[in-house]
Amino acid sequence: MDLIQDKGLQSALNERNEIANYASNKASICLEKYTEDRKAMEFLAFIAKFEFISTDFIEYVQDKSKEDVFAYLQQFILDAVCERIDPIGNYYRVNEILRDFIQRGNNPIPQKFSLVLDSFVDDFLENYDSGNYDVSEYQIALVEALKSGKETPAKLLIPSHFLKTIKDLYAGRSRLRDVVKLAKRVLQKSDYYDEHIVQDIRYFLCQALARLKDEDFKREVQKIRGPEHNFLFGFYHRMNGNYQKAYEYFLKSLEARRTEQRSRRELVLVLTRMEAFEKALTLAADNYTKYPENPHIIQSYFLCIYYANSNDNTQQQLDELLEAISRISSETAYEMKASMNALYHYKFGKKLDAFELIDDAIVQHNKVPYPVLTKLDMAMSSNNKTKIQDALRALEAFSSTQARSGMKVEKAELLLLALEGKAHRAISLVEVKLKNLATPARQKFTKILEEAGKSPTRAEHA
Repeated sequence: MDLIQDKGLQSALNERNEIANYASNKASICLEKYTEDRKAMEFLAFIAKFEFISTDFIEYVQDKSKEDVFAYLQQFILDAVCERIDPIGNYYRVNEILRDFIQRGNNPIPQKFSLVLDSFVDDFLENYDSGNYDVSEYQIALVEALKSGKETPAKLLIPSHFLKTIKDLYAGRSRLRDVVKLAKRVLQKSDYYDEHIVQDIRYFLCQALARLKDEDFKREVQKIRGPEHNFLFGFYHRMNGNYQKAYEYFLKSLEARRTEQRSRRELVLVLTRMEAFEKALTLAADNYTKYPENPHIIQSYFLCIYYANSNDNTQQQLDELLEAISRISSETAYEMKASMNALYHYKFGKKLDAFELIDDAIVQHNKVPYPVLTKLDMAMSSNNKTKIQDALRALEAFSSTQARSGMKVEKAELLLLALEGKAHRAISLVEVKLKNLATPARQKFTKILEEAGKSPTRAEHA
């Protein structure tokens, strides 16, 4: 409203990004008072899972959890974190902007609420025909029953239940096989469903198959029409580490308005994996301008600036991005910020301090490999043989193939060869092991191997 008043309607429309930023910043500020109240945030993360909830459902949660969750709900309503969606006040939902903000933060649901939800689903499946459940309880119970694979009465299910469940399962990433199983179950009866629902379900099926590196992807993707076909093929090739092919497909999908923004984000990711940081810089800056509240986009832009040719504004730009990611309250953002902060100190501070920071990050975020991969980057930049070996050993603890393979690990192993006096052998393997790197990046790394081979004794300096 202020923008319209000050600049007119058209100018305000041209500054949609500023409006979006305002919403995200407002979300962060609204939730700030709860950051120290762990129980309140746990309950908020729990109810943000659902489209809407009812007083009956909250009573069930309170009774089973033995916690006064109604008190939290009342406070959320007073603070406009939650809102009533009917005149009587039986139904509530988390403010849409805050709900999106919370869900993107991947805030974990505590076990006590997971157990309550599981109990509620079991009760519903035994007594659904009693007439004692409201519309929100039907929605919650059916979606959660589908997620857990429990036997669900077919007569109660509608396509939107399947689609919602598939979206939720896919977002969790750990249950991709369940996404495939459920999507195929629905698509067996696709003749009875709306065409758009079918396409959406098949889209998630293809994404799950791509992440699983399942060859069935190539058959299913042929049934996807329009720009999503090229986008999904780009996604499949990225998941399989074929970055040049992924780049070509994403360029095609970039031309269509429907997939343009998704393609821009993917292109930046692919180019950074190829270490074509300067090429990705403009796209990364554009993504950040449009979505400055997305931690993945902030991190991608940070890396592009960090590894591209430095200029007088580099430190100031990195400072801004560290400040931007500090405003985001989520485990993902905390982990990313820790790695970014270590890299920042490596570039502008003392390297010893930077390694201490990344070691702390590895301890704090020990369920993901990304801080270890950051340490590996720093160790290779230092030609520090001991730290390279430490990072490689740490990566072996992760089951993720991305952590234990990929070009960073290949580069590290080749650099170790050079530091052990086998530079010629290492250089001969560059074209084979690092074929997915951009040509300038391969040439640069070859020179690094040559230098490392000349003075392997430098390997132990910090």
